[in-house]
Formats: sequence, structure tokens, C-alpha cells
Amino acid sequence: MNGFGAVLPTRGPGESAEAFLDRLMPALEGAFYSITGPAAANTYDSQGRVILSPAGHTVYRDDGSVAIAPNVIQIDTDDLAEGAVTLAQTDIPTLVLANRAVIGDALVLNLLAGDVEAVTAKIDNLEVNDANVANMSVTKLLAGTIGVNGVYVGSPAFELAGADRQLRVKDTQAVPVTRVELGRTGAGSADYGLRVRAADGTEILNANGLGVHVVGTGNLAYAAATAPVSAFTQLQSTIWPWWTSAQSVTITVTEPTSIVYLSFVCSVAIISDPTADCTVQGRLMRGGYALVTTSNVAFAPLGSGSYQSVVMSINDMPGVGTWTYSADLQSVAVAPPSTCLAQAKHIFAVELKR
Repeated sequence: MNGFGAVLPTRGPGESAEAFLDRLMPALEGAFYSITGPAAANTYDSQGRVILSPAGHTVYRDDGSVAIAPNVIQIDTDDLAEGAVTLAQTDIPTLVLANRAVIGDALVLNLLAGDVEAVTAKIDNLEVNDANVANMSVTKLLAGTIGVNGVYVGSPAFELAGADRQLRVKDTQAVPVTRVELGRTGAGSADYGLRVRAADGTEILNANGLGVHVVGTGNLAYAAATAPVSAFTQLQSTIWPWWTSAQSVTITVTEPTSIVYLSFVCSVAIISDPTADCTVQGRLMRGGYALVTTSNVAFAPLGSGSYQSVVMSINDMPGVGTWTYSADLQSVAVAPPSTCLAQAKHIFAVELKR
């Protein structure tokens, strides 16, 4: 015991460590003083370093650095056994960083930050109440409600204009033309629909129907607007002094409000009696009903001859059904013998659908 055994107290049975130290320290200090003397309160090693002083005990490393000194304990991680120290979860109520923190791996359950700048952020689950993003690339986006003033889908040529409540599609001309507008078309609450424009900007379709001068006959299905029928005879026939059918045609009308346009033309040769003139009259018939009767469709003075054209036409609304139309001619002379002949007789009928 280096001569200390006789002067140092021993721990009594049942004595607490604190009480024993209270008795031991004064006796230990007195023992050191008995060795070093009052004038030399420190104990030195062979290299002249203080290893024991009234302030406490000092231990040096092999390199001369201080490992343990009064109020200082230094332990390197190399001096620790594997698993000797476990880092417990630390609750930091307030952490203030003056400049920058570099963290390799951090698990943060809750983070309240004023301004955060990140070069690259990988986040498994992000909930944001409000965000201002300059540019964002998204591989997959699932959203309940997206509110934007304007969205370009693929390019500015395909635009969703939310503020205007419109979808717009432009072509790729040097000066692009908006070819399609879907949505709001005017200022009124009911002004919604579709606008389609040709390459020159001419409107061809709108909410109220077709544009002007849009539909050509090539756009119509066969017989969609017309169903024409006609008959033609080149040979001459006699025009008698009574009504005689010169030409006829049959047409089927499919719409109740359709109009049948009927026309008849022919050429007549009149040779009048030397003592009287001669007149040709004509009429257009539907079945047995005279639609129009025309007097003096051709005329030859007494004792003369002439070749003249007979032209008659009319609009009829017969209703749905199959109808036979005819053109009748008769000659009127003061006294015979007058001769009247008709040739190149042509009758034409067409249903004009509305």
C-alpha cells in the first residue's frame, strides 16, 4: 500500500460509497502531503510532468497528450469496445444553425423550416399545403384537383385555357391558326360549344351549326338533298285541238315538307290556216289535277309558219308519296286545217328537301 495502509481509513460494513469517500479524501490528501511535503504539493513523473496535484490526478498517453486530467476525460472511439456506446434518440426542442449543416443521413420525423434549399431531394412521401415551383418534371402525377390558368399539353399548340374555359388546338403553319376551340364561345352564360376553322381561318363549324359556304355537293350522301327524275323524247308528235300528254314522269317524295320543282320544255312547229292564226296552249298536271295552265305558249299568225320554244315550270308540295307529273299541249285555231308538231320534249322533276 506504499505506506498508506496505516494512515488511510477502510470502508466500514454497510457504509455508503459517498460517506466512505468523504472520510477517505482528507486522509489521502494528508498522506500525499506527508510524502511531498507542504512546499511541493505536486507529484511528478520521470519526465517532470505533474501526475498528482491537489486539484486531482492526471494520466498521460504514450504520445504525451493528456487522456485524463482534473475535470477532463478524453476517450477515443478506438478505446471503446464494439457496441459499448448506443446513441439514444435525442429530443432537441430548438436547433439553431448559424450557417450550414452538412448531414450525411438524417431521419426527420417532423421538420418546420423557414427557407430550405436543396440541390437534390429524394422524398418517399411529401405533403405540401402551398408550393411555388419554377420547373417540375413529373414521371407520374396523381391529383384530385389541379387549378391552373393555362396548360400546354405537349406543346403550345395544344392549350387548356382554364381561365377562359376553353380547349384550343393550333396548326403548325408559319403563322399558326387556331383550328379548334372547345368550351366557352361567348360572354353569355349559355355561350358554350365548338368552333372549327379551315386553314385560312374561315369558320366551318360552330355552336349554332355550319358556317357559310361550307358544304359542297361532294359532302352529301346520294339523294340526301335531291332525287331528280326526267324524261326526254326527240321525235315529233301531233298537237291536237284537245289536251294531249306530251311527256310525263313519276317521282317518289320522301319528306312531307319537300318541294317538287317541275319543268317542261319543247320545240313546236306551227303552220296556221291561210285564213286564221294558230295558238298552242300548255299545262302542267299532277295526276288529274292541273297545277298551272298557260295560254299562248306558242303562236303563229294566219297563213304563216314558225318554230318556237315552249317553257313551263312550277313548284309543288305534294307530300310524301309517289306522284306522276305530265305536260299537256293543245292547239287552238279559228278554222282548220292548221298543223302543230312538238319535238325535243323534256320534262324534269326533283325533290328539294329542307
